[in-house]
Amino acid sequence: MNLIEKILAKAITEKVRTAAVLTISDHMESTHSVDALINKSTSNNILVMKRRSNSFKHGFTVFDGFNNKKYIVKPDFLSFGRPCIRLYNIENDEIGKVGLTSNAGMGTYTISLDGKVLGTVTRKVSLKMKLELNLNGWHMDGDFLYYNITVTDINGNQIMKSNKAFSASRESYVIQMTNRQHEIICLLLVMAVEIILHGNE
Repeated sequence: MNLIEKILAKAITEKVRTAAVLTISDHMESTHSVDALINKSTSNNILVMKRRSNSFKHGFTVFDGFNNKKYIVKPDFLSFGRPCIRLYNIENDEIGKVGLTSNAGMGTYTISLDGKVLGTVTRKVSLKMKLELNLNGWHMDGDFLYYNITVTDINGNQIMKSNKAFSASRESYVIQMTNRQHEIICLLLVMAVEIILHGNE
């Protein structure tokens, strides 16, 4: 390797290192503690979905912005290749679910509420994780691993955004909605992202 090649190789290495540092920095800036995300929010309609332990199989407990318990989220223990995650009220009645319904491509997951199909989320074949939402004409966009997502309606108006918050003991999602009427649907969308990321681990 001659001198010019060495200089070019070093420059490329530095660019890659700088890009990696900036990516980590951006992720840290957008991923905060639950309290920080709630305090920063301008929305009055907030849900916090907290993992019940370090294992996905133990599910989540969902609280409102005032720390009142509202819902329980549980993945099916036995999936037989068809992972499914279910939403219950605090009386333990099932409200809705998200489950894998097609293995074509990278998988399509169906969202159901009170036994009726609302729509689907399909994971597209892409270098960057990409999810296609088919529900009410809404659009879902996210960062590299969909830790932070935004959902907009057909006119580009924000329906919700969700940020994943990490702590030493467990991870949580802080979900901010523009309309409380969309609460359960927004929660099901975050559940869809979670099961696409983890299946029934």
